[in-house]
Amino acid sequence: MLRTSCLVVAFGCAALFAANSTVSLSGTVKDGSGTAVAGAMVSLKKLTSAPKDTTDAQGAFTIISTSVAVPSAALKQEMLGLGLKGDAIQFNTSFKVDKGTINIFSGNGRLAGSIALANLEPGAYNKTLPQLAPGSYVMNITLDQVTVVRKLINTGSGMCLSNDAEASILSSTTATAAAAAAVDTLEVVKSGYETATMGIDSYEKTGIAIVLKPGGSINPTCETPLATLPSSSQLTKENAKLPDPFTFFDGTKLTKKSQWECRRQEILAMASKYIYGPCPPKPDQVTGTVSGGTVTINCKVGSKTASFSASISGSGDAIALDLSSGILPSGCKKLSLGSGNDSKIKSLYGLSEINPNLANAWMVDRVMDVLELNPTSGHDPKKMMVSGCSGCGKGAYLVGAFSRIPLTVIVESGGGGASNLRMTEWFRHGDGSKIYKCSDKPQGIDNLEDNGICGPWVTSAASWLRSSPAKVKVLPFDQHMLLACIAPRYLCHVTNQHGQSEWCHLGGTCEALSAWAAEPVWNALGVPERMGFLMYTEGSSPGHCSKPSSATSLANEFFKRVFKGDNTAKTDVMTMNASDLQQPQSQWKSMWIDWDMETKLE
Repeated sequence: MLRTSCLVVAFGCAALFAANSTVSLSGTVKDGSGTAVAGAMVSLKKLTSAPKDTTDAQGAFTIISTSVAVPSAALKQEMLGLGLKGDAIQFNTSFKVDKGTINIFSGNGRLAGSIALANLEPGAYNKTLPQLAPGSYVMNITLDQVTVVRKLINTGSGMCLSNDAEASILSSTTATAAAAAAVDTLEVVKSGYETATMGIDSYEKTGIAIVLKPGGSINPTCETPLATLPSSSQLTKENAKLPDPFTFFDGTKLTKKSQWECRRQEILAMASKYIYGPCPPKPDQVTGTVSGGTVTINCKVGSKTASFSASISGSGDAIALDLSSGILPSGCKKLSLGSGNDSKIKSLYGLSEINPNLANAWMVDRVMDVLELNPTSGHDPKKMMVSGCSGCGKGAYLVGAFSRIPLTVIVESGGGGASNLRMTEWFRHGDGSKIYKCSDKPQGIDNLEDNGICGPWVTSAASWLRSSPAKVKVLPFDQHMLLACIAPRYLCHVTNQHGQSEWCHLGGTCEALSAWAAEPVWNALGVPERMGFLMYTEGSSPGHCSKPSSATSLANEFFKRVFKGDNTAKTDVMTMNASDLQQPQSQWKSMWIDWDMETKLE
């Protein structure tokens, strides 16, 4: 016979329990070589009301507070405030919860149902329980390190939680240890390093030693709604200068690093709408497997599903997508994205066209998704890169900007790539033609080939601009801003000289202007070492896509930093010779810039 001495079914949970107590935490943050890391932000993930601290020159930090509500270890289980209402379990938490589960086991120990929990903010929650046959069950609720076990009884006419003392006892010593193992987690964030976390078993602790690893990404998620962009015909405000990367479309100024991802998303939306065509978002669901070098990707968008495959071959640490004639590290793995992706993506999202380079960017992100879901595959998504030259330099530029690939190496990308649209138009049809020293005008939006290698590079979205290139002045962005969308990830950018006797078709001066105007974004984000630009320094112009030593030398510095963790690598360069430019660099700021290139973001 079922025992029915249960808690009242209506939800009446106790208030969350906490006690004012002292937080006193101190320690050091160093890199793998034992060198102190200054300027790292140290904070508690759960006790967000506690102060934060920034490490000093010795890497030391101290977090002290005498008036913070700290959860008592003895009251952890009451913090959940468990109750039932109908067929729903109700609970609340006063702290952020990264992940958790509600598991229900039958009397014979078999799993009868499970509910996954993730990213819970402080507050109350209702979760509908699965259908259960009449009988007794054990319900195990875990929120991060807090675990509570209750007896759940389905009487046939309703469900209730047992009031027996035995039901409040954790079911195993393992669960007890998990509940007591960590009261909170220290999080350490520093640009140029992977975010580090460390569990702490007490809020009073000294001698904490935290090690940061080089690398990582500081791209947060943009949770702010973006401005609605007008149609191209509604763009009427002319701006002959390069638009400000630090000002949103609505005129709001960026003041914090955390705003950059939203600005980045806005720039990508503008580039898609006005030139490159639609960029599909992340699918609603991505799953997949990795078997050796075969990556299988399953995607779901609404009710539609599609499967993709990619392959990784060779050996080495780095995984390189070589679109054509790119600069790669020696001894690296090669990534192939397979075929037929464009049509599958169009079908999945209901698109009439897709830029093949944006399709590549989407595929790169899906490969990274699956590698992240399979961390023991032997392929590290943090060591991926893309490179290409000429038409495929445009492709590398677009993959780098529209994906989250860690390293982008752009080689001689020209018009439709990183070459600045406003300067190109000025040289082609404006007053710049009077000082231009080459007979071959730079490749512009109006004379792009439709089917070059890695093309077409633009879609019908750009038809309004290709037919009237002077309208480039009404564009609310230019290529320096799309180039900056690679930030805060790594960019190695090289191009050919653009002097009077050089090969002028790709407009190296226009590409150099974009790089020069994009560099302030990496500086403002506090990661200047992640961006480098070089106009070839060889005495005479090397052959197109010939990978001269000056270019491979810079790329090798990036490979050392990104793939080997060598923080001494010289990557923060901006190199161009006056004789290789069609307009003196000394004139750029007065002619092209009306915003603060020294912007600092908090």
